[in-house]
Amino acid sequence: MEVKGFWGHFDGLVPHPDVSSPPTTKEAASVAQWDKDECLAKTLLTHHLPDSTLVHVHNKTLLKDHWDHIVTEYTEKGLFAQAELRTKFMESCCPDKGSMHKFLDAL
Repeated sequence: MEVKGFWGHFDGLVPHPDVSSPPTTKEAASVAQWDKDECLAKTLLTHHLPDSTLVHVHNKTLLKDHWDHIVTEYTEKGLFAQAELRTKFMESCCPDKGSMHKFLDAL
């Protein structure tokens, strides 16, 4: 996304341009370019996400809001998975006279 110049849409550092009323030709062109870049960045993102994630972000307007939700969701899932794996490991034990290698492979 950085190479394409779209990362600012993800983190919000490239906000929608402020325009006067009525917008000047330059302002209108700036808004049109921002809208196009936002749309392209959303398209690139959606091509790399599972449908189960897209369902949760489809109603959000800005790409930044999409990204914030995705980061939060996957951070929480990652922490849950780590905790579950640690619990499973701590509750496990190698059978008497068993092979530790076979035991670890089974995890």
